[in-house]
Amino acid sequence: MALITDASDIESLNAILDENKLVLLDFWAPWCGPCRMLSATLDEAQNDLPEAFTIVKINVDEAKEIAAEYSIQTLPTLIILENRVELSSKTGFISKSALIQWVFKIVDL
Repeated sequence: MALITDASDIESLNAILDENKLVLLDFWAPWCGPCRMLSATLDEAQNDLPEAFTIVKINVDEAKEIAAEYSIQTLPTLIILENRVELSSKTGFISKSALIQWVFKIVDL
């Protein structure tokens, strides 16, 4: 089961990235309908993703510095990082099955 946490500033994100090898960043905003749908999907998929994964939800309205660092222009945006290196990204809503398939295709677990 993957851990879900939040990052509101660059320091909190860096602490998470320092402690975790595999991270799925979820860039979202409360006013974004597809973001809210994806949040529910991530909650459901959490049990099917490997324990090695940490899902980090980043509210772009509150964490503008992080959004700028990752050049986020579309919501929702998902980014898979391994040891701080971006492996893949997706924008827009994605179903639970497609999300799980994408993660396992990108990350060799």
